[in-house]
Amino acid sequence: MTIAELLAHSPDILCLQEVDRLDKVLPPLHGAGYAHTYAAGPFKKHGCMIVHRESRLDKIAERKIVYDEVPFGEKADGSPRAGIGRVTKNIGLLVALQDKTDSTKGCIVATTHLFWHPRYVIRILHTAG
Repeated sequence: MTIAELLAHSPDILCLQEVDRLDKVLPPLHGAGYAHTYAAGPFKKHGCMIVHRESRLDKIAERKIVYDEVPFGEKADGSPRAGIGRVTKNIGLLVALQDKTDSTKGCIVATTHLFWHPRYVIRILHTAG
């Protein structure tokens, strides 16, 4: 039902998360004229997918970002500082698409897995004063 609902809207681009069972998902998408780019975090059974209409758009580049591997900020000595937090195995997926009828037009599309759980919320207390 999910695939039928998505295809009923005839989109040029779809951004999906929590995608698994590719053996069931891809045949109807490909049959309807769509190409896909899929990526998942290390050892995850589901991932993110960007789907585009092949007759309208060409994929010219793609990039997967594994958030657990991305340094943020710098230490005092200038070396990269790694995140300190829960390892989530979550990713971001970016795809650059170019319009087939006008090569001066295109877009970069992204979809992502993010992590939130109430147990890992940092509570900030404000005091009047």
